[in-house]
Amino acid sequence: MDLGLHGANPALLYRSLGIARPDRIIDFSTNTNPLPFNGLGHIDFLALAGQYPGEEAAALLHTIERVSKYPGENLLLANGSNELIYLLAALYHGKRGAVLEPAYGEYRRSFRAYGLRCCGVDKLEDLARDADIAYICNPNNPTGGYWENDRLLAVIGKHPHTLFVVDEAYRDFLPREMPALPLLGNLFLLRSLTKIFHLSGLRIGYGVGPQALLGKLRQLQPSWSVNAPALAVAKAFLDDERYVENTKVFFREERERVLGGLRAMGYAPLPTLVNFFLLPTGDDLALIDFMLRRGLVLRHTRNFSGLDGAYVRVAIKSREENDILLAAFAAYREKEAER
Repeated sequence: MDLGLHGANPALLYRSLGIARPDRIIDFSTNTNPLPFNGLGHIDFLALAGQYPGEEAAALLHTIERVSKYPGENLLLANGSNELIYLLAALYHGKRGAVLEPAYGEYRRSFRAYGLRCCGVDKLEDLARDADIAYICNPNNPTGGYWENDRLLAVIGKHPHTLFVVDEAYRDFLPREMPALPLLGNLFLLRSLTKIFHLSGLRIGYGVGPQALLGKLRQLQPSWSVNAPALAVAKAFLDDERYVENTKVFFREERERVLGGLRAMGYAPLPTLVNFFLLPTGDDLALIDFMLRRGLVLRHTRNFSGLDGAYVRVAIKSREENDILLAAFAAYREKEAER
């Protein structure tokens, strides 16, 4: 039975579990921003699709420099942060990698693709033991937990010969703006623009790191890695500084409403600081099946080390969609009580 490596693939789940697909589906397995954005009317997508990206890349880098406060020479645009994960694996091919788990599965997958020996650890302080490159997903996918800077920097400072890659794909969903990590010779940050701006189909992100490392990654990166429409759309989102702040406000309120509603029904969702959470379940397939038949797609955790299907991961979406989810969980609780 193939449940998929990632979320956001409802067709595969329905097919694998032999369930007829309803007309309407709400995908709670994908962790993108549900808030609407109306600032794209000025973009001529057809014109952009017919030209090589050049000026758009320079304009977006200038905007990221302004918003992130990192110097432009320490920024590298990419076809989503996933491209950077594989560029790093290519650079470190044959060496030793480590991952703080549970975590996003592409870290290990990239290691396997380029022959890195991989070690998974569950304690931050053990991460860099004998590792040339080490991944920390922060905020964490799939748990929604967050490591404060002082805890991270204490470990990074003790291992100057290990490259620490901190994946901050969900940073903008945190309830408040957190201090940015400093530029260090052994630190590389992954920043995704696909999650906060709901741009998964366009593929856009960037890395932050020392210039020497960026130079090596550029030698491996294909020309025109990011397409012109993606560059223009990302810039439009970043230029609207209120959008991220509105997102933080929305999730501060909606996160507590959804988790509180589940707790009132007797569920025990794990604490989270972002736009998704883990929910313990004694029978993940039964719960996933029940929800699929109602057009609601949950994320299994069978391929997350240390979780192994004992939880489902659930995204927090719009208020209307969350109400539908809460009603379905109430119905599932009633069904369990009848057994």
